[in-house]
Amino acid sequence: MSNELIITGIPRSGTSYLCSMLNRARNTVVINEPEEIFRILRNDSNTALSSYYEYIRKRINNGQPVVNKLVNGKFIEDTNVLDARSAYTPHVDTTDFILGTKNTLVYLNTLKRIINSLPEAVIVACVRHPCDTIASWSKVSFPHIRDAMPGFLLEYTTGEENRAIDRVLKTRQLAVRYASWWDYLARIIIRNREHVILINYEHMVCDPATALNRIYKAMSYQTDLLPPLEPSVPRHHENALDTETLTAITDKCKSSAALLGYTLE
Repeated sequence: MSNELIITGIPRSGTSYLCSMLNRARNTVVINEPEEIFRILRNDSNTALSSYYEYIRKRINNGQPVVNKLVNGKFIEDTNVLDARSAYTPHVDTTDFILGTKNTLVYLNTLKRIINSLPEAVIVACVRHPCDTIASWSKVSFPHIRDAMPGFLLEYTTGEENRAIDRVLKTRQLAVRYASWWDYLARIIIRNREHVILINYEHMVCDPATALNRIYKAMSYQTDLLPPLEPSVPRHHENALDTETLTAITDKCKSSAALLGYTLE
């Protein structure tokens, strides 16, 4: 049985939506994008992610507040619409409650370090059709996503990953940079597939209960959702893409997308 959870994935693939659902389950707390991990996972850090989990678990078990992305007591499902942090005191039934944290880019690019620090943790990676993902990138307010310029990640990567990010940064055409960046992130998930539970955004939105049951089954844990989750309809944006971007996505992402269950024409 595992009580530690890591949520990551390609940005704009439903990770915040998944956090919101998990935080409605009994005896489960998921921190959406904790600020501390940006320091803990830097190349020059000597702190293990496990120490942060121990710290947060201790605070919650002592009835002390923690910071999460929520407003008016409600967990944020889409951080592009609303991105705010507030302190709150979660209610848990037992001291060994499920504790999860979520981050997309930093967690994806430091997966090996995370696995070494939390070897028993269940890791979930969310993905979405590359056309819808990239169309969503172009609409967000976060410049490192909107412009596909994740230079800050060079402080978290080494070796080939560092060189791959540098190649993306040096790509002048935004359409090609988008496609190259999605392909790079997708291939991280593919390389680590034996270590992660792959959650497709489209399946999760249409059948959220099944997605959550997969996660809790992997953790050998049973829980109740309060209230039961209602299916929704995935949001599609690919019609917003121009021909240049669609062509770049097909050229760069076709093979990686297929390995994640998506067909590109």
